[in-house]
Amino acid sequence: TSCDSAKTRTQIRIFHQQDTSTFTNVKTLDCPAIDVNELTVKANSLVECFVTASCTNGFTYVWDTARGDQPLHALQHGETLDNPDPDVPLDVGDSGVKFAAWGRSSDRFYTGGSDGVVKAWNLKGASGSIFVKDVMSISGGISTGVFNDDCSKLLIGDATGKIYFL
Repeated sequence: TSCDSAKTRTQIRIFHQQDTSTFTNVKTLDCPAIDVNELTVKANSLVECFVTASCTNGFTYVWDTARGDQPLHALQHGETLDNPDPDVPLDVGDSGVKFAAWGRSSDRFYTGGSDGVVKAWNLKGASGSIFVKDVMSISGGISTGVFNDDCSKLLIGDATGKIYFL
């Protein structure tokens, strides 16, 4: 896999375990963000998967490993509520996207960022129409979240110490 050093600041490597219990790098995904907060993997066939990287720059990058090493989508959050130091670049000083979770199916994905918004996405939608809706907007940056087993309930924590239950 070639790496465009002008655009690639992080790489995500996928390994396969061999019969000898050793691991072999089978895919390298190029990411333009300097720092990754959350990684998720969701199978979309017997041998391929979606990979997401939620980053400090306010984006979550989405790859379909069947389609190569460049992101298919860049899911963007809004302006931060966490007021990082203006003298520090945003992708270094801000927490960015800290919550990333799959919904009930392989097309539904949720993110939550320092803008205080949890967003729903349709990752199998046509480019430009993958945003579904803002699930919730709160007064502090999203710092954590988790769905219950059947994805019918969501618990969200924010940077101010509050907890929300949907």
